[in-house]
Amino acid sequence: ESYVRPMKEYLNVAMKSNKSGGSRRIARFSGDFRQAVKIARKELGDKPFHVRGPLNTAVLDSVLGTILAHRSRLRKDWIKRFEGLKEMPEFLAATTAATADENSVKGRFRLAEKRLLEA
Repeated sequence: ESYVRPMKEYLNVAMKSNKSGGSRRIARFSGDFRQAVKIARKELGDKPFHVRGPLNTAVLDSVLGTILAHRSRLRKDWIKRFEGLKEMPEFLAATTAATADENSVKGRFRLAEKRLLEA
């Protein structure tokens, strides 16, 4: 929600504000992150984010981020929905060109959430 370009600076600021790693928020995030990765690997296989070639970090951030933030709300057929998401022209555009652009980042997260969570 609060993302603004450039990506590197945004991530540096986020990491700096959490560098101690000792807060409850970080501990909770760490556990939730492990669960999201387990779910993705178990349900989607070893390389689910290798879309049309090597690892696509834009697909990874939006899909894994959606699992992380909303895993209890994932639709029962979310795996099938994930496959459809990867074919959506809007999602492809947001994960292949200008991927650090604010509209691309926010757009792909919106699409992932809509596709994986909504009826």
